[in-house]
Amino acid sequence: MPTAATLAGKTAPFEPYWVSAPLPAPCTFSSATLRPRWYWPYSPWPNSGRCFRPGASSAISPANAPLTAGKKAACTPKACRTKPNPPKAMKQLLQTTHTLQAPPHKVWAAISQATGVHEWLPVITACRVEGNQRICATAQGEMHETILRVDHDHRLFRYAIDQQPLLPVENFVGTMQVRPHGDHTLLLWDGEFSMPDESQFAMVRQALEGLYAAGAQGLERISQ
Repeated sequence: MPTAATLAGKTAPFEPYWVSAPLPAPCTFSSATLRPRWYWPYSPWPNSGRCFRPGASSAISPANAPLTAGKKAACTPKACRTKPNPPKAMKQLLQTTHTLQAPPHKVWAAISQATGVHEWLPVITACRVEGNQRICATAQGEMHETILRVDHDHRLFRYAIDQQPLLPVENFVGTMQVRPHGDHTLLLWDGEFSMPDESQFAMVRQALEGLYAAGAQGLERISQ
């Protein structure tokens, strides 16, 4: 255990603290507002030279603040400035319902084949399927999707959009379900997604509702 003599002759009180490596350099200590502990500017552990709160698992600023002995660490009062966490993406759910003047089995056939999306969704200019991956071309770039579920018994199609150039959304999962509605079809088309910027939700909702409405009209047209 280091002593005051080994720490460049500093004589201020300090509390013994468990370490797994020798102190590499003389250091400073905290003020009387904290229980005194010796610090050093470098350490052999990951995130060397960063400042950590006691029991915390993430570094806080400033980046050059000293690290205390061991994994439990504390900062000097001036160094303990909380690093703001990045804002969490907000989870959103959009649910739409469309009545199609077309028989359910034909609408489901167009959806469940996965290919041919460009025939009924105007924003898509070309489409191909490779295994459970669907790649659709748009004027802005390619859209990459993973087909998650094709349930013929319940006429349910679920997909995840892994990459797309159209909207400021992430982690998008879409679900299309076809239900009979008299002689017609009820199409339930939902989208669940995250938004880094919640203030853009109104714009995204309007865009998706327009996109889904155009897709429903396209499915009705090709399913006559």
